[in-house]
Amino acid sequence: LTDAQLGALTGAQVGALTDAQVAALSPAQVASLSDAQVAGFTASNADALTAAQLNAMATAGHIDGLTVAAVAAIPAATVGAVAPATVAALTDAQLGALTGAQVGALTATQIDALTPAQIAALGTDIGSLSNAALASLDAAQIGALTDAQVAALTPAQVAAIAPASLATLSNAQLGALTAAQLANVTAAQIDALTAAQITALGADVAGLPAAAMASLDAAQVAAIAPASLAIGRAPV
Repeated sequence: LTDAQLGALTGAQVGALTDAQVAALSPAQVASLSDAQVAGFTASNADALTAAQLNAMATAGHIDGLTVAAVAAIPAATVGAVAPATVAALTDAQLGALTGAQVGALTATQIDALTPAQIAALGTDIGSLSNAALASLDAAQIGALTDAQVAALTPAQVAAIAPASLATLSNAQLGALTAAQLANVTAAQIDALTAAQITALGADVAGLPAAAMASLDAAQVAAIAPASLAIGRAPV
């Protein structure tokens, strides 16, 4: 397609382009598309968009025009290859439309570009983030996680959270951690928690690994309900 032909297309006509035609568009041509034309991409042809095309679309300020269905159709490998600024240009609704595979492809650098609100917008698919990307979350981003997102983290992801970041979790967030998740926390992570935060862990504190349990100081031990410590203890 020539630039003149492309400029004359309606949104519906953009949606009718084949994968081959979409892939043949230059980044400059994609950047020239209007909001209405960008909104015309469908799940059927958005999968042909390249990282370079998406970067150009974001730079031009039009990527927020993609429908959530189109965003969800972009291959995970392409999502992981776009510039951090391109990911940051997505709306909360678009971020929420990302599939688990797409979220899993996000890099630590891309995650660093997101605001706390955008991290929350990822929903429970945040459990698909790589350990490296999860470990890259700063205190503000960690603090923005919903209780449901905290509960969705894998035990390995919880272990990857920096101690200082784990300490920023609210009591409600800490209470959402499961026994399986707590079984993977480190002594350094436990050392970063206050006595009140240890209390917030509830009965699942009994699932702490031996090294973490041994790292508890006197104030933290005093904050644990006796019943919690008794859970799982063999009778004498």
